[in-house]
Amino acid sequence: MAHKLSAFLAALLLGGCVGAGEKTEPAKPVKGEKRFEVEDFKLTKARIEPFKGAGGGKVVVLTHEESEATKFVPLKKGAYELIVYGYAPSFDEDGFFVHVGDKLDQRMVIPDIKKLLPTKPLPFNATKDGPCEVTIALGEEHVKFDRVVIRPVKK
Repeated sequence: MAHKLSAFLAALLLGGCVGAGEKTEPAKPVKGEKRFEVEDFKLTKARIEPFKGAGGGKVVVLTHEESEATKFVPLKKGAYELIVYGYAPSFDEDGFFVHVGDKLDQRMVIPDIKKLLPTKPLPFNATKDGPCEVTIALGEEHVKFDRVVIRPVKK
């Protein structure tokens, strides 16, 4: 009985730990996708740091509760998904917020710690042709952002 209770408690605790045991494969290129280095975004209260393995050898760290990285991306009206590549130093420092298309303040997480990884894709819609704002905002400190991938979704 004690063994079953221990297993239940372990499952319960791990269930609340976002990304525990989860593997996310790097996003494979899709026709029409766009890739952007976060250090090329407009940065507010953020710093750029060197980081081995990152695109361009650099990452962005948001340093203040008002920190954000913003870019306007030309898109045609339609369905897309957004993937953010980043590095989380711990499970207490793995979350952030994204605003893109019809998705406002969506919480995203880096799926594991101490690895440069892509998030799960965030589906969104560009409601018209033209520039679409992509904003990454501070959720938890010390998360490092490498690049953003936006790719069309086939229906």
